[in-house]
Amino acid sequence: MKLDWRIGVALAATLIACTEPTKHPAGCQGDVSLAVGIASTGSDVPLFGWSPACGISMLTVETVPAAGGAGVLVWQFTAPENAQVGPAIVYGRTPRGATETRPALQLSTGVTYRLTVESTVGGDGVVGRGTVTFQL
Repeated sequence: MKLDWRIGVALAATLIACTEPTKHPAGCQGDVSLAVGIASTGSDVPLFGWSPACGISMLTVETVPAAGGAGVLVWQFTAPENAQVGPAIVYGRTPRGATETRPALQLSTGVTYRLTVESTVGGDGVVGRGTVTFQL
């Protein structure tokens, strides 16, 4: 039986992809433009994206406090600077290689939340950052 050339190309690409180390996006620099959508999971689970499609080392979601109040951290993860994660993050699903520092809490309709992403150098030097507020 003769193999279709497209199948051969697909198999070769798969083998190459399986042997290459995971590539991480370059870290974000400067202002990062954020977008919040809904994941295609059939529920109101936020999907976080950003532009440019660069890497981040921290993602935080917190409530926006009323005047005089304090915000509540509802989800946070960090990623190593040499293995930053790219966009298309589903709320509550910590990306591979990242460490969840605050497990995700249930989000509520009508509450205003603030999403913040950062890319750092040297553990604490913020070189890229973006923030946006959203509601379910």
